[in-house]
Amino acid sequence: NGDSDHSPILLPAVSKTGRSYVEFQIENTGTPDCYVQLGVCTGQHDVRGGTPAYQSDSGWCFSCHNGNLLHYDQGSEYSIKLPRVGDRVGLLVDMKRRALEVYVNGVGQGVMVKKLPDTLYYVVDAGDKGQAIRVVPNAAMPPESH
Repeated sequence: NGDSDHSPILLPAVSKTGRSYVEFQIENTGTPDCYVQLGVCTGQHDVRGGTPAYQSDSGWCFSCHNGNLLHYDQGSEYSIKLPRVGDRVGLLVDMKRRALEVYVNGVGQGVMVKKLPDTLYYVVDAGDKGQAIRVVPNAAMPPESH
């Protein structure tokens, strides 16, 4: 509705084994500053009440606005690449390493989170009027890094 952040989760849950990947395309940021957060969560935040996943201790999100990791309503520096309209943001969960890595236009930004819990869902935090984020169908999973 354009007045606050909302955190819909994507189903099904992230696989508990191996690697999972989803890619989003930012079609409209709603504002020039791109207040869009993409990440993972356990689904324990108040989804129906509108609490953003990144404000809980059970959500880890990449801020497209400033490149920070957002967790428990705190930000920490992560990436210098800030996606904007037309860019693609990929999220790779590697459950063997229990890690989340972000990709911007196919370029890995490094591991953002380690020690992820077993049950995870991909999440999109957006609430500004006019924002449009699309899941890219059949996005190619990045090659395994060693």
